[in-house]
Amino acid sequence: MNQPPTDIILGRRAFELLQYIIDSRGRCRISLPDTALGSAALLLRMEKQGNMDLLLIQGNSDWEEALASSGKSELLLEYNDENGGRCHFMVEVVRTFGERVWGKTPPVIYRVQRRMFFRLKAQPGTEVGFKIDPRQEARGIVRDYSLGGLAFWPESPLPLKTEDLVEDLRLRIPAGGSFTEIAIYAAVVRRVEPGTDPEKPLYALEFLGMSRRTRRQFAAHILGEKRRLLRQFKIPPFLLEGPRAQPGPIGCLPTGTTQDRSSPRAKSRKAARRGEGGLKYIF
Repeated sequence: MNQPPTDIILGRRAFELLQYIIDSRGRCRISLPDTALGSAALLLRMEKQGNMDLLLIQGNSDWEEALASSGKSELLLEYNDENGGRCHFMVEVVRTFGERVWGKTPPVIYRVQRRMFFRLKAQPGTEVGFKIDPRQEARGIVRDYSLGGLAFWPESPLPLKTEDLVEDLRLRIPAGGSFTEIAIYAAVVRRVEPGTDPEKPLYALEFLGMSRRTRRQFAAHILGEKRRLLRQFKIPPFLLEGPRAQPGPIGCLPTGTTQDRSSPRAKSRKAARRGEGGLKYIF
């Protein structure tokens, strides 16, 4: 069975993901490893204290007693992102007070992708705009998109590389005489593929989050386009659901390449294998 892909997030990317969870008030689950104890939690802020980078977690008052009685010094935190990925990381506890826990900022975050998304080829005129930094905006022509990301060619050369973060994205999709606009909080550059113009490669982005309302609107648009393709091109539904094993005819050699085992040559080969006739064939 294929295992879901796991993304190992380190360094600046880990810091940016934690900051995104804090800013978006993303709800996490906190638990004590190897026990049944778990509850909801919020990440409040990151702070440098002395020579330590610390993370402040809002849990409940049970954690102080649970940590003291168990003798454990680490907590497991889990967060489900907007793209269906499950992030998890360990936090080494430094101190607790009431419902709050100070822990060391995790050096690594693991992200397991739970599901894949149906990708649509973009209609002519589909474009994306976003901020590279607070002072620089960029635009691009979209090749394809899904609920989890998009691929685009930039209108002008961009200083982007793999793992760079872009923010405040606006995906604009032609709809009749107007546009459907999808707002995405942030995305990360997953791939950079060379194109015909070396200064304008194809960039593949993975979305990091959007509002629930926007997500519902976007999902409804993709479902509508999927149904339209089914009607227009009479595509079997399984071809739009991703790879799946399908029963098919048993393969056979073309008639011209099959051998008649009753032919004289075939009989001679059989005789050679039995050591008859003093002949030796090398196949």
